[in-house]
Amino acid sequence: MMALPTQLARWIHKHLSIKFTFAGLASNPFEMRFSTIKRDSNLLNRNRDIDNRRDVDEAFSQLVSVRVLRDVQKESVVAGKGKVVEVVYRLFPTNEFVKEMKVANRRLKGALSENPTPSFR
Repeated sequence: MMALPTQLARWIHKHLSIKFTFAGLASNPFEMRFSTIKRDSNLLNRNRDIDNRRDVDEAFSQLVSVRVLRDVQKESVVAGKGKVVEVVYRLFPTNEFVKEMKVANRRLKGALSENPTPSFR
């Protein structure tokens, strides 16, 4: 993860690692919205949303280059006079990322079963 050059790409990678608990098939897309990334990451602080969307696109291309994502499909939601009001990203993980998430989920499940939280009575 630290090989990623931008903080936004690292945040997206961490977010995918946390949320990607359904790691079954690499063909299952994970959807993220631009508005969610902007709200939750607090890393998109440019004055124009077009510049912020460009930063998100660059972060996704970085994740593709380090083989976390296989493909990113982008769908713009347009209103009125062609103004983009939302962007929906469909993220397709690589097989390597799916394997890593399965191993991590198994490891976490094993650690929780070995060390259950104490009950207070």
